[in-house]
Amino acid sequence: MPAGGSLAGLEPLFTAAEVAGYLKVDVTTARRLFLDRPDVVKIGRISARGGKHPYCTLRIPASAVKRFLKERKR
Repeated sequence: MPAGGSLAGLEPLFTAAEVAGYLKVDVTTARRLFLDRPDVVKIGRISARGGKHPYCTLRIPASAVKRFLKERKR
């Protein structure tokens, strides 16, 4: 946490479902597009271990979405 305990300077994070709605794609597609991108926060297991189902929650920063759209425009 930043000095003084303030979160005011942090950029907003979005769920895969929110990004999917914005991009007008399926949530599975949004997860696939952003899973390996830098700056995306991954929470949980990415690979299966010990017979457990792999599951990873994504939090996608606004800057990652902007960067993705800029790259796709080229």
